[in-house]
Amino acid sequence: MNERDIDIYLRAKHQQKLARLVAIAAIFLTIFYIALRIIGVDFQYMDAIFGGLVIGALSFNFGSWSNVSNRDLLSLIERQINKDPKAIEILSRKCA
Repeated sequence: MNERDIDIYLRAKHQQKLARLVAIAAIFLTIFYIALRIIGVDFQYMDAIFGGLVIGALSFNFGSWSNVSNRDLLSLIERQINKDPKAIEILSRKCA
């Protein structure tokens, strides 16, 4: 692996960790919102704020500004397979 491959891998891992944290935060915010609704707490902009948080979480998880592309990850895997003769043999058996 060269330094560029390591950078791609680390960006992908970081992206995965951030996406997981945002998803967990969105779940807790949803539970909190439902709990407030159940106990009868309501204020004027509560629905708008919750909607904005949901849209923000979705745009963060599906936005492309920090994503490692599938092309980059596949090229990284392909380079590693091409460097390993045993991996090439296994791949040829599976593709045949």
